[in-house]
Amino acid sequence: MELKLKNAVLNILDFTNQQVLLGDTVLNVGEDTVVDFLIPLLKKGFISNKAKSFVLLDTNPMMELIINYKRDKNLNEWANAFTRKIFTYMSHSALNTIMDFIAFEIENAKGERYLGFGICEEKAVFKPRMIENDINIELNRSLGNTLKYFVSINLLTNQVRIIETKTEYDGEVIDLIANKVFNSGSFPSDEETFKTVKKVVIKTANDYETTGIDEVAKLYKFLASNAAVGDQINIEDAINHAFQSQPSKAADAKEIMKELNMLETLPMDPSFASKKTERIKIKTDTGVEISAPQEYLLSNDFIEVTTDLDGTTNLMIKCINKITYK
Repeated sequence: MELKLKNAVLNILDFTNQQVLLGDTVLNVGEDTVVDFLIPLLKKGFISNKAKSFVLLDTNPMMELIINYKRDKNLNEWANAFTRKIFTYMSHSALNTIMDFIAFEIENAKGERYLGFGICEEKAVFKPRMIENDINIELNRSLGNTLKYFVSINLLTNQVRIIETKTEYDGEVIDLIANKVFNSGSFPSDEETFKTVKKVVIKTANDYETTGIDEVAKLYKFLASNAAVGDQINIEDAINHAFQSQPSKAADAKEIMKELNMLETLPMDPSFASKKTERIKIKTDTGVEISAPQEYLLSNDFIEVTTDLDGTTNLMIKCINKITYK
């Protein structure tokens, strides 16, 4: 994934002394040492399948800060506002460490711009020194870089992606940035959504004594097609597609998703969905493993699935011209 750093600012969250250190320091994004540290660090956030995402509505209190940034392009001001807000909430936790707050504007290969921040534990890429109450930032090559929290905001669509470690807040363990800072409530990650709907489709098919191979292939096709046109997935539509012409199965699957509070439209990153649905992996109880393009399981031309009278399943791989070994 190609990323170009446009702007970056560093602040310090010092929970050992209960203070925020606002450096008002714009990092030199043209300096190789800065880019060499920050791009790999931030890329972890952009490619992670653990991210939870949602679209920031106009009514969200944080939207004002986004609008101000789009108008003024003042990353220092935006970073300082977020740093103070996050510090206020994190001060309610049991944290006793120093963290780097790295605000950024970044651009991907498609020209899409993102505003956001990463928060690293004290073994991060930068080390502050206090000089006359100002922060003098030194890049320290010997330190590691552990990304603890990550937020990116698409400046065109206002889609927010959040990666965070659950944090104790007033005795309760929560997604602090998602729940408190963005007031978004609880929502599943792309990985959680994908795994859950797939698991429910398989379970429902198995309850009706079928393998679920055809249903999963149809589910994958729907998710792949949806990824080409949008960044959200309607779970009810996905299940209906998986169980085409099987209303009883579809109804059972939707009931399970409803009980899980997931029978709704949920965000799903298109690149994540495209990658996850390229191939279907199957493992049998006899130890045989098969990985095939999802479209091969939608036709008997390449892989044919049959069931014997005794209930056992046969997988026939067809139209093979050459076999290689890995």
